[in-house]
Amino acid sequence: MTKFYANINKGDLLLVTHKDKRVFDGVVGMIAKRNIESQSMPIGSTVGRPQGYGQWMLLDMNDFETLGNFYGLTDAMKRYNEPIAVDHKDLVVPDNCEWIAKKVPVSW
Repeated sequence: MTKFYANINKGDLLLVTHKDKRVFDGVVGMIAKRNIESQSMPIGSTVGRPQGYGQWMLLDMNDFETLGNFYGLTDAMKRYNEPIAVDHKDLVVPDNCEWIAKKVPVSW
């Protein structure tokens, strides 16, 4: 199985949206606080099916500084270590992940 990688440099802009468009129908910006190297992981791994049904990649919201009044705009509460799923054609967005990062450069 091919591993996917995302390298985000300190100061890079990340565009994030909410999975539920009723909560927030738009895109907000976040700036990386540090250099981030992330790699994909299998999702749905079970005995006899170690590769699962796809791969996912998560980022930690605490690694980003929000632009503007993010939590006021989105009516969202900030939770400790809330994950952000990377949206890519070869990656799965987990059901329990509310925030989705758009246009993250992913390589393999």
